Amino acid sequence: MVFRDKELEQEVLLRRQSRTIFCPVGIRPPEREPRAATPRPELSETVGAELDFLWAAISERGRILDVEEFPPGIRERFRAARVSPARAVNFCLSDPSARDQLAAAAATRREDLLVHLALTLFPGAPRYTTLPRSIQRDVRAFFGSHATAMQEANAMLFSVGKPEAVQEGISSAVAAGLGGMRDDETFRMHVSVLNRLPASLRVLVGCAGVLRGGTEGADFVDIKLDGRRVAFIACLDATARLPVYAERTRIDLGRLRVSVDRPEGMILYLKGRFLPADAPELPEQRAFDEKLLKSRIASEDGKGPRYSELQEMLRQQRAKRGQSA
Repeated sequence: MVFRDKELEQEVLLRRQSRTIFCPVGIRPPEREPRAATPRPELSETVGAELDFLWAAISERGRILDVEEFPPGIRERFRAARVSPARAVNFCLSDPSARDQLAAAAATRREDLLVHLALTLFPGAPRYTTLPRSIQRDVRAFFGSHATAMQEANAMLFSVGKPEAVQEGISSAVAAGLGGMRDDETFRMHVSVLNRLPASLRVLVGCAGVLRGGTEGADFVDIKLDGRRVAFIACLDATARLPVYAERTRIDLGRLRVSVDRPEGMILYLKGRFLPADAPELPEQRAFDEKLLKSRIASEDGKGPRYSELQEMLRQQRAKRGQSA
C-alpha cells in the first residue's frame, strides 16, 4: 500500500505490529453502601454504551486518553448527559481490576511501540521525521521523551543480533505453543501468531520483512537459532493437510541478501507441529500427521516425497489393493 498521509501510515503499521488487547465489555462500578438520599442514576445506566467504547479505546492505547482522543461522538454524548470527561474516565477506572487491566495493556502497548520504533531504524525501512500526535502522546506517557524511546528501540534492534536473545525468544514461543522446531536449529510457526511472538522475534521477522517487502502472502516463517536467517513460505493452499510450497523467500540478515525460489511439488509435512496450540484444526491435523508417520510417508524429521512422487506412491498402493482384491 502507498500512503499519502505518512502519519496514517505509521498508525497502520503500528496497529499491524501490535498484539491484540482483550478487554471485557460492560463496566461495573465497585459496590457501595446505599445512601438515604435518592441517588442519581448510575452512569452505566445513562451512558453505558459510551463508557464501553471509551474503555475499549483506553485499553487499546494502554493509557488515559486526552479529551480530543475520545472515540468520535462520545464527547458529545457525554456532554448531552452532563458527564464530564474526567468523571467518565474515573468511572472506567473505579474498579481495581480495571486498573490492573490497564497496567497490563500499558506494558503491551509500550512493547509494541518499541518494536515499531526499532523497525524504523533498520536499513531500508521508511524514515520518519515526525510521529503522529497519538504516537507522540504514547511516547511521552510510556518513555518520558522521544530520545529515551529511540535509545531503547536502538538497544532492542541490536539485541536481536545476539543469538542468545533469539534463542531465548524461540524457547518462550515454543513454551507458549506458538510454533515448533522443524529441526535442531530451525523454529517454524504460522504467520497468524506473528504479533503474539516475544518482542525479539517480532523485530527479527519485521527486519526480514523489510528486505522481503513485507510479510504479506507468507503462510509459515522459519527462524534459525542463530538469528541470522529467516525464511518466508507461501503455500498454494495453507489450509490443506499437506500444504504444497508455492514460493520460499530466504533472508540472510547478516549479509542483507534475499533469495527467492519456487520448489516444485515440495510439501510442508507434519503441519500440526507448527500450528498454534489454540488452532481449532490442530487435533485433526495432528491425527493426520500421525497417520503419515505410521505409514512412513513422512519421517520424524518432517521429510517426505514431493507431490508428484506422493501421487505415484498412492497410485501404486491403490493398484496393489485392486490386484489383491
